[in-house]
Amino acid sequence: MHYPLDIIGGRIDGEAALAARWSDKAYVDGVLTPARKELTSYLSKQCGASLAKCIASEKTYTNNPYAGKKLPGGTAQVVTDRKSAVKVYTSRLTYGIPKVGTSGLKASVPTGAGNLLQTAFPALTAAQRTSVLAQTEISSGYPLDQTRKATGSWQRLNLAAATSATVQLNKNKTVTVLSTGGKAKVVKVVSHRR
Repeated sequence: MHYPLDIIGGRIDGEAALAARWSDKAYVDGVLTPARKELTSYLSKQCGASLAKCIASEKTYTNNPYAGKKLPGGTAQVVTDRKSAVKVYTSRLTYGIPKVGTSGLKASVPTGAGNLLQTAFPALTAAQRTSVLAQTEISSGYPLDQTRKATGSWQRLNLAAATSATVQLNKNKTVTVLSTGGKAKVVKVVSHRR
């Protein structure tokens, strides 16, 4: 049995460790990229079609671990699609624990965290992926929040929201998160001529 703070701390450690791996070019090129290629190739071969077609043909997975009951201060933990997954994941970022620090502080994305979005948004730059994380993170002040530290706050990252975002690529190369809870995609600003 784990207390909510144990789970939150474990998530933070996992994110930081994975971001360190994604920030190590030699590891990405020598291990992660070949492993991903091997896995997708194997799964496609087993399915007999492209991985995207195989996934689309599968029945949607439903997870209802608590028989629809709500966690204290949170949501019913039923996941049926990306939108409900974001809702559940977001509630698990704090488990309803009240804030103990300052609310309303500016975004605080740790260095290298943007690399966690490389597979979701391969066409975006590191700065643009960091901006997506900043726009989707939760507010400051919850336990284990390190916003005031120079290293940034892993606690505030909402990877479910970030990896399911529709991101607008603006003319000035900045990005704006339009929505979350769908398939990760980038849309460009449409210029209207008169």
